[in-house]
Amino acid sequence: MHFHLGKVFISHTAADKRFVRRLAERLKKSDFRIWLDEHDLIAGDPLPQSIGKALQEARVILVVVSKASVGSKWLRFELNLATDKMIKGECRVIPLVIDETPLPSEVRGLLYADCRKGLAAGIPSILTALKYEARRAEMEHSFSSRVNKLVDEVFKGRGFCSPSHYRAQDWEMITMPIPDLDGDERDAFYDTIPDYARRWGRKPEPLDEGWLAEFERGVQDTDTDFALIISERPVQFKVDQRSSAYANVAFRRFKWEQLGMTYRQIVVVDFSAMKEEEEEQKAALEEAKKLLIECGEYKNAETAKLREDAAKDCSD
Repeated sequence: MHFHLGKVFISHTAADKRFVRRLAERLKKSDFRIWLDEHDLIAGDPLPQSIGKALQEARVILVVVSKASVGSKWLRFELNLATDKMIKGECRVIPLVIDETPLPSEVRGLLYADCRKGLAAGIPSILTALKYEARRAEMEHSFSSRVNKLVDEVFKGRGFCSPSHYRAQDWEMITMPIPDLDGDERDAFYDTIPDYARRWGRKPEPLDEGWLAEFERGVQDTDTDFALIISERPVQFKVDQRSSAYANVAFRRFKWEQLGMTYRQIVVVDFSAMKEEEEEQKAALEEAKKLLIECGEYKNAETAKLREDAAKDCSD
């Protein structure tokens, strides 16, 4: 079932009910949910408000074009709302032509599904468009897409970086909230870890020490000392410090054992147990930004100490 797409609204007139009912049943067999007045309205419902609400929520609106429908005041009402949404990029409007009647002016520039020879002739193009919109809706509701939107708001965007040497690999970056000691802008490696097991009802695989070791090997060529990881899978590897405001936001430092210097700091945000509430998740990312600032300050202090020691060695 294409849940993220929502209900497909079928705009039509009562004279075309026979065709519309067959269309609705065919679309249901392909796992699409349908908004149809005779199914979704009950006696006493305020028609303009109820239909207007359904249209506002619809990502796809099918407009049945016929001799009977083009003269309908209700179709004009629905068509005006639909085209307004379409112009704003909020929905796809698909005309379904079932006789030789010309398209209304509002949708004259759109490709239409040709059902003049029957539903069977037009259904392939209808299903192709609906499946395309269903994929788009699923992508927009995916973990990575939702989180990327919030990261863009909190960190003012993302970028990509490629290694200077020959290797078919690039990675996503965010700008660090704190520059280095020379005032130069810093970057942090950025990645999201979706929980694909959840889709199939399986137990999620945690991010453990083994995962962390594999991650370190995978990013060893990145030219940055910082990383931001946002995970839909539970985080179980050891962390050095947790946020006082959000226990699911923490960081881990990696040091060279012999030199005692930091070579990477990872800020991790565990969304596995957090509800999909945008404001709460955004607040957690704001906290992650604060931890990245702490990591940057820590690195600056470490760098300043190294420079100070080097200056003393030169003077001696």
